[in-house]
Parts: sequence; structure tokens; C-alpha cells
Amino acid sequence: MVCAALEMRHTCKGIVGSNPTLSARLYLLSASYLQDLGFLNPRDSELTLLTDVNIHRIIRRSSTFGPVYSEDVTPQDDGKADRGIFFIFISARAYDTIEFMQQEWINRGNFVDLGEERDPIVGLHEEDGQFTIPQTPVRKRVDGVQTFNVMKGGEYLFMPSLSALKWIADAGWKRQPADASAQ
Repeated sequence: MVCAALEMRHTCKGIVGSNPTLSARLYLLSASYLQDLGFLNPRDSELTLLTDVNIHRIIRRSSTFGPVYSEDVTPQDDGKADRGIFFIFISARAYDTIEFMQQEWINRGNFVDLGEERDPIVGLHEEDGQFTIPQTPVRKRVDGVQTFNVMKGGEYLFMPSLSALKWIADAGWKRQPADASAQ
């Protein structure tokens, strides 16, 4: 199981019409396929490297934390409280899966046919990037996307199987094997 907390430190500029600033939270709500970071599951992607789909399968959930964004707050005042996304996922191979998600889906736009675009929320943008929001009839392109989150921490946690949990609950470690008690 992996837990990660991303703190949003800046605002997104120019994402929605004439609104000069829009928080990460509002942007997440406007891009429904990204809302719970569920795009990180490869089930329907047309990646060229999908031979390992079952290796990278995850169960995931995210939640926001901190004060709700307000357009009245200036960037100088906004930094006083932590605000961000708490993301947790369960995978049989957590380390390999997080590396794969970072390299193939977040920092490479191969998924959902975005070419070289990086994820606007959790992607690392070394220079101003762009992001395309799929819309009908015409997609919307956002230019000047910058990295606006800071990784605050992460943990790799062991989660035992159901049979191991049953063994623990039944105090299986206390029982002596039949051969050991005869000696």
C-alpha cells in the first residue's frame, strides 16, 4: 500500500476562460476523468507497452485536505495553510507500480493520446508545458502549465494477504508444530 500527500502551493493560470487563477481543486473537478486520480489504472489505455497490465493493476482512492480554495485569496495569503491531495493505492508490487505510473503515465503523455504532454496536477514540468482537456466538439488546450505541487511525503506499507490475516487472528504463531512437541 502506498500513501502520498501532494501539497498544492501555486495556482493554475488561464485554465478556465477569463478566470486568471484556478486552484488545483477546482481544476480537478473540471476534469472529471482526473477527479480521483483514477486515470492511473491502465484498463482501457492504448499504451504500446501494455504487456504488463496485470502487474501494474491498482486499487486507488484520493481525497483533498486543507481549506477550500477561494478566488478572493491572493497567492501571498494562500501559502499560510496546507492544501492538497492525499492519494492512496494498493498494489501487489507497489514499488514497481509507482515507478511505472510516474514514468509512463504521469510524466509521459502516452496515456489517453496526449502525445508528449505531462499530467497537469502531479507531473513534473521542468519548463512551461501544455495540457489538452478532452471536450466535445473541440478540445481545449492550456498553455503555460507549471509544476505547482510539492511532494510532502510517501510511505510503502506492507499489507498481508487474507490467509496471513487469518493466521494472525487465530494466533497461528503460538501453536507448536506436531513434530516439535514430540521432541
